[in-house]
Amino acid sequence: MRQSVDRRLNMSKPLINRTFAKILTMSIELFWERHNAELALRDELIRRLKSFMPEDGIGDQPGCRIESATDATDLRMELPMLVLFPETEEQIRSIVKLANEMNFGIIPRGGGTGATGGAIPAEARCVILSMSRFKKILDIDEKDRTITVQSGVITLNGIQAAAKHGLLLTVDPASKAGSSLGGNISENAGGPFAFEYGTTIDNILRYRMVRPDGSLIEIRRKDHPRHKIYADDIAVFEIFDQSGTHIDTVSLPGSEIRGAGLGKDVSNKYLGGLPGVQKEGVDGIITEASFICYPTLAHARVLCLEFYGRSMNNAMLVIKDVVGLRDKIRKEGDLVKISALEEFGPKYVQAIEYQAKSMQYEGDPHFRTHPPARLRRRGSPDCGLPDHRGPGPAL
Repeated sequence: MRQSVDRRLNMSKPLINRTFAKILTMSIELFWERHNAELALRDELIRRLKSFMPEDGIGDQPGCRIESATDATDLRMELPMLVLFPETEEQIRSIVKLANEMNFGIIPRGGGTGATGGAIPAEARCVILSMSRFKKILDIDEKDRTITVQSGVITLNGIQAAAKHGLLLTVDPASKAGSSLGGNISENAGGPFAFEYGTTIDNILRYRMVRPDGSLIEIRRKDHPRHKIYADDIAVFEIFDQSGTHIDTVSLPGSEIRGAGLGKDVSNKYLGGLPGVQKEGVDGIITEASFICYPTLAHARVLCLEFYGRSMNNAMLVIKDVVGLRDKIRKEGDLVKISALEEFGPKYVQAIEYQAKSMQYEGDPHFRTHPPARLRRRGSPDCGLPDHRGPGPAL
């Protein structure tokens, strides 16, 4: 490669300005100098890593590096030096300490399904730390209704494992078939169940993480009430060091977790200093977590509401009443719980080849101003929802 570049440069020199040729020559020499330095760093890093990691846990193949250079955003900025596949917490701690010593960055990666760019390397001098080998389901407690997993467990696998024990794990982002449970904590992922049960932060019981200095901490939710964090609640998280000594407490008012009228406030990354949650991996690497679960209810039905026309007014009124009904059920109780709410966007409608239910068909889905929404109910199959019909059809 270098010989080819040099040959092309020498051929071009007689045809370009002398000053420009000099600058170009210096720039190319600088590039090769930096390139050689990066290769030397990578070789030394591999040598050091082999002292505590197996060779198959160090990915330096081009294909491995390329496929880990982006996430669901499809944004690409830099190729990582390596992709690492640790299998123990001690290996992760050693990698972090080595990064501090050799001055390279670490990008934690779960399933790579995020849409925020949190798993994308922005600098060449970094490694991807893949959690794909942290995939054990450590415990399912039917009595206490909890599930404990390693952070690389795929969300859907965790949901299915809980379901086999009659438990409902409500951490269910749309990417659940590919996302990891540790990544859900880092992103504070939501999903249809967030309507009733909250986002990931509402369902956390405890989790462990390695901090940027290589130390290990555990964060525990104190006196979890087994429901989502409401606006007037205060969620208390206690932080313990590796020896089990209590080192800090974070108290989060519900109003700080979710902005007014919002499912979650994505702009509030700090969250009172709570480690890990919604930080996209910048303050540590989550290794293990426990979540609360709910009993699997006997019956479930899905309602699809279709809205037509150029105004969102009818849809707004219906969804407002649905939210009001959910809040009333919370206060007064009912055999039915409205557990999930999901919008079908235009692209989703086309992807699933959605068939309209209304007799008043108004063209293909992509011509509709307002896509259908999906409402999931759990409880008695004979209990109905009010029939809200405005000027346009709503089913």
